[in-house]
Amino acid sequence: MSNNFEDKSWQEIGEYINANALILIPIGAIEEHGPHLPVSTDMVIARKITEAVSEKISEKIKVLVTPNMWQAYNGAIMQNKWPGSLTIGQDVQKKLLYDITASIAKMGFKKILYINSHGQNLFTMEAVIRQIADEFSICIPYVFEYSIAKDFMIKNRKSKIGGTCHACELETSLMLYLTDLVDMSKAENNLMEYDSEFRNNDAMQGNSKVFWSTWCLEKTSSGVLGDPTVATKKLGKDLFEYLVKEISNFALEYYYN
Repeated sequence: MSNNFEDKSWQEIGEYINANALILIPIGAIEEHGPHLPVSTDMVIARKITEAVSEKISEKIKVLVTPNMWQAYNGAIMQNKWPGSLTIGQDVQKKLLYDITASIAKMGFKKILYINSHGQNLFTMEAVIRQIADEFSICIPYVFEYSIAKDFMIKNRKSKIGGTCHACELETSLMLYLTDLVDMSKAENNLMEYDSEFRNNDAMQGNSKVFWSTWCLEKTSSGVLGDPTVATKKLGKDLFEYLVKEISNFALEYYYN
């Protein structure tokens, strides 16, 4: 049986409200990901993870997955250097995500989880989460696969430090497993070099003490930040299963609290 919100009638959605169903919102972007990956990469990863999580936890709770939120902000460098990044302004994105979430809250749903796969969405989601909490007394968390993946990638990565950020080993491995859209013959190694006490050069290497945009610090002609050349389908499969397990566990923790 489908867990997709849009496949239900209004009467069925009413039953999900009465059952206190969990709403999962997959959030991604349409954005350049180097010469070897499709511009749909962020949205594919977010959607596939969300669908798998919904299937896993639906054995225990009622759950619905909304249509994709692919409308996202991308920095000017993405638009100016490489074709393919569909972008909306940050204020527009915030309003769009707020309106969609508010409409869900107004229906009577109390449990909502954002599953995100695009780094530049983090600040938008945080702002909307606070606004929804103030207005509806609903506390929404978000998950970001890069953050969830850290422990796994530290143990299993093949790339050197500086090899995971954007269109890198992590994303390329996931896309090799999830799709047939990867052209590894075009994958280019572009290890990130900037590193300091305050800002590290790898998404899996702890937490930076400051926010400082990666795109301001690193140079790339291909749109790649990291090393996708060592990516494998096997790593993608193992990582995907790890992400689904961890996010499913958190989704249930959130639901029951």
